[in-house]
Amino acid sequence: ILIVLAVFAGFSSPVFAINEYEDEDEEFTYSVYGGYGFGSILNISTGLLEAIAFSFSAAFTDEARTIEDNGSFGPLFFGADFYFTDNFSAGGIFAYESVNRRWQYTSGHVDWNWTFVSLMGRINIQYGWDYFKFYHSLMIGGTYAGIEVESSDGQSPGSSDFIPGAHLALLGIKVGREFCVFADVGVGYLGMVNFGASYSF
Repeated sequence: ILIVLAVFAGFSSPVFAINEYEDEDEEFTYSVYGGYGFGSILNISTGLLEAIAFSFSAAFTDEARTIEDNGSFGPLFFGADFYFTDNFSAGGIFAYESVNRRWQYTSGHVDWNWTFVSLMGRINIQYGWDYFKFYHSLMIGGTYAGIEVESSDGQSPGSSDFIPGAHLALLGIKVGREFCVFADVGVGYLGMVNFGASYSF
């Protein structure tokens, strides 16, 4: 439904969309925002890696084992944009996510603690009406990725690295004017589904 609405609005907006602020002759130059996402590529990919490693280790032990979430958080993100026009903006975004899982064995446990800190540039295109808009965003930058493996026997090896970071918001909906709430679906280092709020001035 969202995709159909977006396509319809994309073709129809040049015909009957109104300028976002023409009623009050007011244009916003800056926007700050924050939000929370669910189901990032980082969460999914680390889960797949752990599942492969977990299955491989099954060949070497007969102990009962389970994998459970151990307090994962995020992605939580904050950003700011500069509006060149009512329909186009660019800025930067900061995102934080921790993915924590516990491998439970009969004789103990192993905790896999992943930390991801991303800083990305963002370009955003939006269109629609005064208080209701669709948007699409592309974010590209870098990510600090760290992991610590803590076992119940006291061992805690860890490592870290810098990797490329990116996210594509395929379709978003923003409702409001100076203060807006938004939701979008996408793929990358934010969530597959994201919710948040923004303030423009």
